[in-house]
Amino acid sequence: MHRLLTEQIKNVGLKNSMELPDEQQYEDLLNVVSNTYAADDERCEVLQHTLETSRNELNALYRKLQSSSQKHIDAIANAIPDLVLLIDYKGTYLDVFSSGGLEDSYVNKDDLLNKNVREILPEDLAEDFLYVIEKALGKNRMEILEYELDVASQTICFEARVIPAGFKKSGIDTVVAIVRNITQRKRMEDHLHMISKVFEETREGIIIEDSEHKVITVNDAALKITGLSEAEVIGRKIDYFFRFLDDKTAVEIRQAIESSGTWQGETVIKRTEHEDIPVWMTINTVYNKNKQPINYVVMAADISEIYRSREQLEHAATHDSLTGLPNRTLLYDRLESALHRCRRRKCMGAVLFLDMDDFKEINDNLGHSWGDELLLQCSQRLRHVMRAEDTVGRLGGDEFLIIVEDVESRRNIEKIAQNVLNCFTEPFKLAENEYAISVSIGISTFHEDGDCPEDLISAADQAMYYVKKSGKDSYQITSEALKKRSLESFTLEQAIKKAEREDSFLLRYQPMIEIDSGRVVGVEALVRIRNDELGLLMPNEFLHLSEQTGSIIKIGKWVIEKVCTQITEWKKEGIFDFNVAINLSRRQLNDELLIDFIEKISRKYTIRSGELEFDVSEKTLLQNEKTANENMGHLYVLGYKLVIDDFGSGDSSLSNLKMFALDKLKIDKAFIREMFDDEGNQAIVEAAIALGKSFGLKVIADGVESKEQELFLRRNGCDEIQGFLYSEPVTAKEISEIVKERNG
Repeated sequence: MHRLLTEQIKNVGLKNSMELPDEQQYEDLLNVVSNTYAADDERCEVLQHTLETSRNELNALYRKLQSSSQKHIDAIANAIPDLVLLIDYKGTYLDVFSSGGLEDSYVNKDDLLNKNVREILPEDLAEDFLYVIEKALGKNRMEILEYELDVASQTICFEARVIPAGFKKSGIDTVVAIVRNITQRKRMEDHLHMISKVFEETREGIIIEDSEHKVITVNDAALKITGLSEAEVIGRKIDYFFRFLDDKTAVEIRQAIESSGTWQGETVIKRTEHEDIPVWMTINTVYNKNKQPINYVVMAADISEIYRSREQLEHAATHDSLTGLPNRTLLYDRLESALHRCRRRKCMGAVLFLDMDDFKEINDNLGHSWGDELLLQCSQRLRHVMRAEDTVGRLGGDEFLIIVEDVESRRNIEKIAQNVLNCFTEPFKLAENEYAISVSIGISTFHEDGDCPEDLISAADQAMYYVKKSGKDSYQITSEALKKRSLESFTLEQAIKKAEREDSFLLRYQPMIEIDSGRVVGVEALVRIRNDELGLLMPNEFLHLSEQTGSIIKIGKWVIEKVCTQITEWKKEGIFDFNVAINLSRRQLNDELLIDFIEKISRKYTIRSGELEFDVSEKTLLQNEKTANENMGHLYVLGYKLVIDDFGSGDSSLSNLKMFALDKLKIDKAFIREMFDDEGNQAIVEAAIALGKSFGLKVIADGVESKEQELFLRRNGCDEIQGFLYSEPVTAKEISEIVKERNG
C-alpha cells in the first residue's frame, strides 16, 4: 500500500491497514483522501495515481476483512447451540446468529431483524426483556431472564443471558442476548426436586452407600428408624447401625448382593439394647458402564404398625370380644398343644366345661347389657381362681372352657373344679342388686376320654348336661356309665330329628271319663315316635330331651295342628262332644309365638277355644316366668281351658293356685298308683280333691287302674278319671268307637 495512503489511514484512527474500519471510519478515510487530493496540487498527480491503485486495493481489503470477520462470527455462532441476538437499548433486533435449530423453534431470522421486542414477544414478556436490557447496560454486567413461550403447540422454557455488547450502533448502546432452550433442564430440575422431596419426605428409610458399603447419604426416615444422627451415620458401614438380631440374616444378605445384586425381605433390627424394630428391607446395586458396583441403595420400612395391626387382627380372630378370653378357635389350638405336651411328659390334663345356671333369666329380665356384664364378671372370677399356666376361654353364650395340665390325679382335678364352684358362691352385683349365680361343670380327662379337642370337649359337654339334669351347681367327671347315657341320649336325639324329617310322629288319645255319668268328656293327646331301630318311643322317653334341645317347639306345633285336624274329622262323624287336652311344656309356654300359632291353627280348622284344654305341669307353673304367665293369661282370656297337671308333685300353695285362672286340677298318677300302699298318699289325694273343689275347679285323677281306686275317688268327690281302668291310649278311630259306645 502506498505510503501516503498508509499515513491517511493512521490519521482516521486505524492502527494499520489490516484493521477493519467501521462505517464511520471508512467514510472519514475517504473524506480525508478527497480533501488531501483537492488541497495539494503539487502532489495531485502522484496522489491520483496512488488512489487509482489504492482505492481498489482498500475496497478489496475491506471486503476481504469484513468477509473474514463475518465467517469467524458465523463459525462461532454455528458452534453454539443457542440463539445469539444483537439488540439495541430500545429493544430493536439488529442481528441474529444461530446454528438453525433454535431459530426455527423461536422465530424466523427475517421476521426479527429491525423489529422491536414489543412486536415479537407478548406484552408482559417484552417489558421484562426491556427491563433486563436496561439493567444489564446500567450495571454493565450480565443479567438472566427465564421465560416460557408457546411454540408449535407446546410450552418451551427459555433462558436469556443479556450482556452489554461494548459498542454502539447508530449511537445507541447494544447488548448481546444468548437465548437457550432450557425445557429439558427445567424438567430435569423438577424431576430432581421431586426425587429430592421423595427422598426427604418418604416414610421409608433410604440409605445410599458407595462401592465399599460406606454411607454417603441418608434421609430423615432412615435416621428415625436407626435412632442415630446423620453425623453418626455418614462414612460408616451399614452394619454399624443396622444390627440384625441374627447373623444368618446378614450372611444371607451379603450372599444375595454378591450373586444377584439385590435382596429383599422382612427382618428385625436392634435399635437399642432393649428395642427391636421389624423392617421390610430392599437392597439394590447400582453398576457403572463396566458393570462394576458403584453404589448400593438400601430402603428400609418400619413395619411396627403393620405388626401391631396384624397382632390386633390375630387377637380379634382368636379372642372373645366381650371378655378378652381365648375363643373357640384358640381354645382348640391350645388344647391340641396341651395334649401333645402331656403325652410327651406322660402327665394328666383335663377339660372343664362350664355352663352358667339360669343365665337366660338374667338376660331376659335385666337385658342383654347386664347379661354381658355378668359374663364379664364371671370371666374375671375364673381368671382369678385359675393358675397362670391354665387356659380359661369362652366358647360362646354362657359357656366357658378351662384347660388344665400337669395335674397329679383325679382328686386334684376335682379340687380345681370345687375351687371354681366356690368362686361363684359370692353373689354378683348387677343393676344395684345382688344375684346368686351358679355353674354346672362337666370334666373330661386327657387320653382317657379322648385324644383330640373335639372328643374331649364333647365328653365334658355331656358330663355338664348330666349335672344340669341332676340339679345344677356341681361338677361331674365323665365315666363309662355317663358315656353310655350320653350315647343313648345322642341316639335318641337323632331319632327325634329323623321323626321331624320323616314325619314319623304318632298321636294316641286316652279318654277322660266323668265318674257320675260314665261319659267321655275329654281325651288327652299323647305323642309317640315310630322308629325302625328303637321301636315305638313313648313320651317319657323323648320329651324330656326334646325340651332340652328345643325340638319340643316343633313337636308341640305338630301335635296342636294334628289335634285340630282330628277334631275336624270327629265333627264330620258327628261324635265330637268332648274336649281334647294338649300338654304344654315349660319351653313351649315360654315361646313368645305360642298364642299366635294356636289362634292361627284354630282359625284354619274352625276350632272353638272351648274345645281345647291345655295341660301345664305344676312344676312349670311354679317357675313363675314372665312369658309363661303372660301366655297363660292370654289362653284364659281367649277361652281355652287350663289344667294344672301332675298336681302334688310340686310345692304348690294356695297363693300359687290363686295366681292362675284354672279350670281343672289333675292329680299326679304317682299318688293314685300308691294310694293304698301308703295312708299318706290317700290323705294327699283327699286334700287335693278338697283343695280343687274349694277353688271351684273340676278334679281329675290320672293313672286309675282299679275299681277300688275309682270307688275311693268317687267317694271323695273326684269329677273325672283317666287311666287303664277304662282305656289305654288308643288311635283316633278307636276313640270314635269308645265315644259312640259311652256317649250314645
